[in-house]
Amino acid sequence: HPLEFRTLLQYRIYHDQKRNITAPREHATSGWDRASMRRCWEFPDMTSRSFSIVIKELEGDLARVVCLFYLVLRGLNTIEDITLPPALKLPLLRDFHVHTATPGWAFTGSGSNEADALLLFDYSPLLVQYAPVIEELLRLPERYRDAIVGITSKINASMTDFIHSNYYRPHNSYTRHSKIKLVR
Repeated sequence: HPLEFRTLLQYRIYHDQKRNITAPREHATSGWDRASMRRCWEFPDMTSRSFSIVIKELEGDLARVVCLFYLVLRGLNTIEDITLPPALKLPLLRDFHVHTATPGWAFTGSGSNEADALLLFDYSPLLVQYAPVIEELLRLPERYRDAIVGITSKINASMTDFIHSNYYRPHNSYTRHSKIKLVR
């Protein structure tokens, strides 16, 4: 945004980079030496450059773990945002935590819907090319992987329940207070 240009310029001029994930000494923790992790590092640059900078500055394995967690949640959010019919969207959301740990899984079913194209122009390649995210997630130590998949499971269940209740709720009960009778 143009109003943020000054802040961005100050950051560029006065900020000392703490870490270079591409440096050979960082490969053990950043995963930059693997093509799949390099692809994973490209996605945050495409979707949120400011968040990407913050993630890359985290120390040790934390940067890679947070990057992958961000991508999993971004993928989940993308499914939620796509204008799919509920019969297709709800099962995708409900099982996203399973898909995100299934080698080779990708989602190409969003089609060329104009609304999706406008909304998801930066995000849709993530789901089409999701295999590197899965590959890297499965490389994580079990405690990190279980935390990411477990949190994702809770979030996707909540999203699914919310969408299901809003889609299938009768029109006359949009609020919890709709059954209150007004006294005249």
